[in-house]
Amino acid sequence: MTENTAEEPQESAEAVDAAETTETTDEGSASREAARYRRKLRETEAERDTLTGRLEAMQRAEAERVAGEHLDKAEALWASGAELADLLDEDGNVSAEKVATVAAELVERLGVREVPNGPTIPNQGRVPDVPAGDVGFSRAFAPR
Repeated sequence: MTENTAEEPQESAEAVDAAETTETTDEGSASREAARYRRKLRETEAERDTLTGRLEAMQRAEAERVAGEHLDKAEALWASGAELADLLDEDGNVSAEKVATVAAELVERLGVREVPNGPTIPNQGRVPDVPAGDVGFSRAFAPR
């Protein structure tokens, strides 16, 4: 019996050492797992920020496209102080009606030129200058 009592403290000391090693290993693996989740979180946040930027750029391009139907220069939409959030509907899409309203205000308030209706012909109505002198058939084949 005395031998068994002497072995029990040794076994319990070994069990305590094993438990401490397991706790240290658990803390190490928990730390590694937490670091892995933090790294994954940072990657996900960076991807989210990239996608948010791309979405905003596409929404701005769409708003400029719609404004281009009403204004000579669509960039005037942003120069007027209009914000993208003001041009979106409840679902986050560009509202053509809101863009048209802002464009109409720009034309009225700032005098921004509207897009002309129909095709335009450069120099329409101008008479071309006719050079003085002989412009006939004989001059076309005359030596120079």
